[in-house]
Amino acid sequence: MNEQGNSYSMATTRLKVSQQEIRAAQIADKYVRGLAFKCLFPSCGRKAIRSHSIPSSIIKLSLAVDEHVMSLSRSTTSILKNKYYDLGMLDKIPVSKAGTFKGYCNYHDNWVFGAAERDNKKTQGMYGAMHTRALSIECTRKLELLAFMEKKKQVLGYQDSADNLMVNLFKIEVKDLENRITRILSPHSSGIYDFRVFTVSKNIGVAACGVFSFPQNDSNHIICYNVIPYPDMSFLFLTAPYNDIGIVDTYISHMGGERYCQKIFNDIIFLRGEEALMSPSLWHRLSRKRKRETVECILSPIFGVQKIPPIVKVKRHEVGVDSNLIDRYLSKGI
Repeated sequence: MNEQGNSYSMATTRLKVSQQEIRAAQIADKYVRGLAFKCLFPSCGRKAIRSHSIPSSIIKLSLAVDEHVMSLSRSTTSILKNKYYDLGMLDKIPVSKAGTFKGYCNYHDNWVFGAAERDNKKTQGMYGAMHTRALSIECTRKLELLAFMEKKKQVLGYQDSADNLMVNLFKIEVKDLENRITRILSPHSSGIYDFRVFTVSKNIGVAACGVFSFPQNDSNHIICYNVIPYPDMSFLFLTAPYNDIGIVDTYISHMGGERYCQKIFNDIIFLRGEEALMSPSLWHRLSRKRKRETVECILSPIFGVQKIPPIVKVKRHEVGVDSNLIDRYLSKGI
């Protein structure tokens, strides 16, 4: 879920910072990458393992070239150059690290996600697992950012007003996400009531998983998304909790309706999302200008970009909904 960032220069697409801030960011980055996180399952507290936002088997099968995909690096060290944050292009990421997050201990990772896949539960169980995964990765990313900013503050000895405001916002959002996860994992959970699925009769070359607020910047109402490609088919799953019935349809209407499915795909993956996993084959087909537009779109809070680049190409006749088709593909894993 994109958040507001720092000021920027469109001419350089780089954020100027001091050498002291760069050093503090490097130390904080190394600290967070080595940090152990606790399992998000209510009252667990065990050490979380690395989970994939998109199963590694699907990434290998549908996206990877030479065991790598393209994505924004989560390490600030790789983008810290000279006295600037260089926002550059997407990086090659090994499949083993693509979209990973420290969300659950081994036992609860299997309990939350593995059981749905192993038992081949029907649609509702699968949607619940995908919804939980999107909430979990969003919560984990916010926890990582909080740890990063707290460590950076410790190294610098101070925290500017913008960072302080962001820390307070993240703390509120983490609490909300943790409450949502607790409710959905409760044995008394009312489940997921609002969901829509778009199927595309080809591999779109991109995968994504996350959360966005709708209306924008209203964290009380959120939609979870899972974009899952297979070699000959792709799916976009939109899910919302029981207290947000109708929000998914409202979002689709806001985008112009189902006939604007290409716009919906690109809006969610690149403008509202921030951690797309892209096939190197698709990335290398883009012009340098289009690559730059893609990165600026993903980092839209920094660049103020609202124009959505048509990276994912989807024609109307390629889109449909077939419940039997959905169940058959989901049985391969989510």
